[in-house]
Amino acid sequence: MADINLLNSEHSKVEFIASSGSRIVFRLAILLAIAVFAYYGYLFLSSIATRNNLVKAQTKVDDYTEQINQNTSRQELLTRQGQLNSVNLVLSKHLLWSELLPELARVTVRSAKYTNISVDQPGTVQLSIEFPNYAEADKYLQVFNLPQYNKYFSNVRVASMVKSQSESGSYIAMLLDLTYDESLLKPKSNE
Repeated sequence: MADINLLNSEHSKVEFIASSGSRIVFRLAILLAIAVFAYYGYLFLSSIATRNNLVKAQTKVDDYTEQINQNTSRQELLTRQGQLNSVNLVLSKHLLWSELLPELARVTVRSAKYTNISVDQPGTVQLSIEFPNYAEADKYLQVFNLPQYNKYFSNVRVASMVKSQSESGSYIAMLLDLTYDESLLKPKSNE
């Protein structure tokens, strides 16, 4: 018997294209899945290699730490390092009066006599001074108003001024607060 084709030939061409298109998509999906699995396999193997390298590096660090701990002079080195750190801390906080006092003497009248110098907070100093009379006290205060003589002191305030008596005679006692340039108390760099 002869084969009879009841389907339209145009309809079978469309099915063929659709079935071949779905095969191509299916093949691409399989290739993509294989590529993803291969990438994850690569990541897994590289993570194992990285872990092994980390273990080797940690072993080296442990070996070096053991060598350092077995060093006989290690404790002495640590002691000296601590001492150096302590000395550096003390030196960084140390105030050098060798610059402040000569500068204060330079702006002081000769008849003034300092009986007390105290620094309660950084940047301010309180001075107790004795003068033979009010005129000398006035000269002393005027020096702080002259910029050619006074470069490092400012904000001069008279806290008190009284006339006192002693065995040698009368004198003027003054309590003076002033602000000084803090660079006077810092060590000069040897550059």
